[in-house]
Amino acid sequence: MKKSSVVLVACFFLWTAFAALWVICARDRVYSENEKRYLSTAPQVSWDSVMSGKFSGDVEDWLNDQFPARETWAGINARFEQATGLNGNSGVYLLRDGSLVRTPARDDVRVTAMAAGKVSAFAEAAGVPVRFMLVPSAGYMREDDLPAAHFGYPDGEIMDRVRGQLSEKVEWIDLRDALAARMNEKLYFSTDHHWTSLGAYVGYEAYCAAAGLTARSQSVYAVETAQDFKGTNWSTACLWDLPGEEIEMWVEPGLTVTTRIPETQAERDGMLFRERLDEMDKYTVFLDGNHALTTIDNPDSEGGVLLIVKDSYAHVFAPFLAGHYKRIILVDMRYYHAPLTDLCREEGVTDALVLYSVGTFVEASDLAFLR
Repeated sequence: MKKSSVVLVACFFLWTAFAALWVICARDRVYSENEKRYLSTAPQVSWDSVMSGKFSGDVEDWLNDQFPARETWAGINARFEQATGLNGNSGVYLLRDGSLVRTPARDDVRVTAMAAGKVSAFAEAAGVPVRFMLVPSAGYMREDDLPAAHFGYPDGEIMDRVRGQLSEKVEWIDLRDALAARMNEKLYFSTDHHWTSLGAYVGYEAYCAAAGLTARSQSVYAVETAQDFKGTNWSTACLWDLPGEEIEMWVEPGLTVTTRIPETQAERDGMLFRERLDEMDKYTVFLDGNHALTTIDNPDSEGGVLLIVKDSYAHVFAPFLAGHYKRIILVDMRYYHAPLTDLCREEGVTDALVLYSVGTFVEASDLAFLR
């Protein structure tokens, strides 16, 4: 064997031995700030887990998550994929201007048909006006900025098909033209899959036009900012060298509201949870993130009660409507499984809105609980 080969083999075994000792001896990391997830820790051995094969799978996950300098290697691999034309291999595309967008959603025809049917049935039973809003993805709206090699986005086809499957009782609000008219502005985050406060404001204007409300002028709002926001796309892409961005919070002066989250017994004057800005996932500054049920009460409003069946795109959107309704009830069907028709009756709901991003709606099997 050549001397160079012997050295290479020796280095490989030395590195393997070092990595194994590191994983065994070092204290396990519990949470990855960059990836925004909890890491696998050393599994407990039991007869049942060994015999079922679960233990070996847990060990593999543990070794992967606790590998020495794991995030450094992940970043190197991400840049290698970029250099070799595998942009999007992690589920995120890097655009020409350095922004990150999710790769196209997988169109599940059965799930979207079920969801559209559930929304229609709810509209028939609720006895209140029901509106429906799907937010197209940033990748679909920014097609001209996508890398040369990319898959097509089916958002338009999905939206047109779903619209055709909805009952006449459901009022469709199409955001595509309104968003396209302002795509020279920052309507979506560069490091995250959500729309920005400005993007949500465009959605708010469209909702007001459909609901017969007069939208507040953009100039009314006071804008607070926080720096170094690194969203879910940044975490998924592993392109750690990309900078964070600014996150804007629009506040309507003089608006007095109370936000309540029953599951955590949280009660807050206003709608911003500013302590979340000290965390990695700063998007949870809006209504404290995902919860089964959240209410926003405005005692000074003469409006009705709005129910929003939603994904997380509604967190930055709903506060714009707080000046128009005396109560807004946000429900996440992933965690709330009681009949919404009962909730409508108990709360005196006067209007309902189903608000999802296209990327979430194609996977919205949770809407099976909508009734």
